[in-house]
Amino acid sequence: MAMGKTRAAGPRQGGSGNTRRADLVLRRLVEEFRSGRITETISKVDFLRDPRDNRPCMSWSLKNRVLMVGQGTFDARNVAQWNRVNRRVIARRSAIYIIRPLHAYSCASCAKGAARGARLRYARSARLFECRTCGLSVAPSAIRGGSDPAVLRRIRGFGCQPEFRVEDTVGDALPEYAPARPPPLHGVAKKWGIHVKYQVDPSGSSLGSYEARSNTIHLGTESPWVFFHEISHAADSMVLARSGRALKGGQDPVQEAVAQLSACVLSEMYGMGSTRAHTRDYLRAQARGTGERELVRLALDVLDRVEGVLGLILSTAQGSGAAAESGQEDGHRGDGARAGKIRGH
Repeated sequence: MAMGKTRAAGPRQGGSGNTRRADLVLRRLVEEFRSGRITETISKVDFLRDPRDNRPCMSWSLKNRVLMVGQGTFDARNVAQWNRVNRRVIARRSAIYIIRPLHAYSCASCAKGAARGARLRYARSARLFECRTCGLSVAPSAIRGGSDPAVLRRIRGFGCQPEFRVEDTVGDALPEYAPARPPPLHGVAKKWGIHVKYQVDPSGSSLGSYEARSNTIHLGTESPWVFFHEISHAADSMVLARSGRALKGGQDPVQEAVAQLSACVLSEMYGMGSTRAHTRDYLRAQARGTGERELVRLALDVLDRVEGVLGLILSTAQGSGAAAESGQEDGHRGDGARAGKIRGH
């Protein structure tokens, strides 16, 4: 990251009341980073627990879930599984691939005697696995389920298994989790045409993400400060677009610092609790250094960009006039001092 010239953290003049208050909170936060006064603890944020989440991928190995997410989706199934939920794969769409073990099955009784014919072979006419030595017959369901003690199963290798992304299917809508109480500023996302989708990341790598291409925020928790982080990414994308720029893919330190600082300010403004301790640790990790100097330098370098993000979000919320966006009628207040935690984009 190219380090630019830093400037003093003094309050800006002008702007709306909310913008000025956000600016003061931001400056106070940076000063606390500089002084090392942050001593609060960090509380736990839980993943969603949706009883209706019946995605087959949630029973896959972690390796396969990571492979799936890396290929651009949170939900992938085979053709038969999509058909069971009244969806079909769009013509000429390519499959993604996960890894599956290839098994060999043997008759436990014959294998003890080292008989050459101990391997079970599938008889298509009878639709059973059969041992040619002793005549044992086993149903395929018992073989693959591993429930029959008369059968020995071993892995003989690995192969690729095709699956199709939900984005490459059409049909009936899939059930979506809806929180009992939307987070503050959810109206801003709606006004910007952002689809906010509550769905646990199968890879377990993050609590939230923003996908600029589809203009979608994925949330794996109801914690508002995670939403604040992701909508800050969306606002940052809009601010950059004004000058012909765009968000970079992956974990860019500057982008993450902008989103996290913005989320920290919004959390305090809307009474969601303080995330200063985590913000400090998060920025330190993004700065790739353990010293306070690197942390403060990164925070100061992105101040102007954070101010642009906060200004855009707050002006949109003020312009919409919705109580849920201003945080007044749903129990959210202007400042808070409770602890919170967020994982990154």
